[in-house]
Amino acid sequence: MRETLASFTMEKSAAPDPLDSAQRQMLLRIIQRKPGLMMSELHDLFPYSWGALYHHLKVLTEAGLVEVGKDGNRREVFPIVRGKRVPAQTEKRERLPRIYGKTKIVAEYILTRPGCDMREILENLDVDRRLAYLHVERFVREGWVTSDSETRYRGLKPTPEFYRVLGLAIAARKE
Repeated sequence: MRETLASFTMEKSAAPDPLDSAQRQMLLRIIQRKPGLMMSELHDLFPYSWGALYHHLKVLTEAGLVEVGKDGNRREVFPIVRGKRVPAQTEKRERLPRIYGKTKIVAEYILTRPGCDMREILENLDVDRRLAYLHVERFVREGWVTSDSETRYRGLKPTPEFYRVLGLAIAARKE
């Protein structure tokens, strides 16, 4: 006796609850506390990989709990409450620099050894020469570090702004 596929009916199981996952609950709490976070800021606060972040955001978006909006080339994430997007905080948020990895190592060296120069940084840190120059150049350009020489990075001294920015960036990662 031959049966056709049409005679079999498959019942769909009920869709799983999007909040069954502890990671999604954590992600939703972060988004609710800080509506309008950019994806990079969200990734800094979410202790999992980019792939996990995208997966969990997709599930929350499909469930109608969050919305990802575009602002130019930035993607911002907003919670949805009663069918409406929760607006971003009205005060202008300061965009925090991404200070981690080798950037953090170079920054901490300058902070702990005011007056150092590029030669010292290259001798004492396990950092690629080009990368170290890029970081120090950025710190000087942003006004976070001053240099005694206009042509060479000598006498590098952190400014009060550098302490403030580093403190904010480190505090945001701990939240």
